[in-house]
Amino acid sequence: MSRPRSAAEIFLVMLVNGALSLVVFAGTLLRETPEFWRNAGGYPVLLRNLVYLAYYPLLLLIMSGTLMGSLLALRFLGRHKGIGSGLLVLSLLQWVLLLIILVIMLWNNVDNLINGRPLHYHAPE
Repeated sequence: MSRPRSAAEIFLVMLVNGALSLVVFAGTLLRETPEFWRNAGGYPVLLRNLVYLAYYPLLLLIMSGTLMGSLLALRFLGRHKGIGSGLLVLSLLQWVLLLIILVIMLWNNVDNLINGRPLHYHAPE
């Protein structure tokens, strides 16, 4: 059986996962901006390539990090109620941010399907 994790270790996992979640959130906003994919937007090509290549691996990483952080917080809550509940609140905030990312990511595609347009369609300017 593995040794129990300390609150500092769990907080560090959640801190790294939270920072990556904010990076993915910014990437999600960029991905849903039509000007980002065109040269007219003024965004660097390197940033466009970075978002294109790293978005889904980072999304999967934060999904697994959020799940792992939640499980660690729940396990810690069983031993220490005070600090464990604080870690659980932090975990809940990460789930909310992940849900926001997923809603932003899927919103345009669901709207396109409802209106009979192809996926990833953005109205011309």
